[in-house]
Amino acid sequence: MNAINSLRHETRTAAILRDELVRRYPSLAEDAQALADTLEGETDLDKAIAAVIGQIGDYEMLAKAARERSKEIAERAKRLEESADTMRGAILAAMEAAGMKKLTLPEATVSVGNRQPGVIVTDEEAAIAAGYAKVKTEVDKAAIKDALKAGNTLPFAMMGNGCTSLTIRRS
Repeated sequence: MNAINSLRHETRTAAILRDELVRRYPSLAEDAQALADTLEGETDLDKAIAAVIGQIGDYEMLAKAARERSKEIAERAKRLEESADTMRGAILAAMEAAGMKKLTLPEATVSVGNRQPGVIVTDEEAAIAAGYAKVKTEVDKAAIKDALKAGNTLPFAMMGNGCTSLTIRRS
């Protein structure tokens, strides 16, 4: 029987025994210490409680270890993602150097394409003051992009250069 089931069993046993003792000896209802001593001598409630306390300590220790391990795993995931990005960059550089736009492999189809130019905001406060802001007062780059594409000159933003990108589609 696990610790919590043992505790439940001993709790029921102690409650039944307490009720029976108070019924037979009404004076015990007024003497909490005598009643507790009697129950302790007749049940294993104290041992069951101690076992659950031990299990709580084990669970807290395991939870702490899991949090620490989770942090280590998150750091490893970040390193792996950075390595994957570096590898993507190496593939992109290799394909650009070879003048390849698309490569079909059994593992994946790899293609080199151009990204849309992105907005580079040079003065966020000015962009916000000019009304290019979202509700949570951050720069609305989509609105700035639309304005710049429409030919408007904004002193706080400009269009950046598009860059090449790599797409990998797995089968």
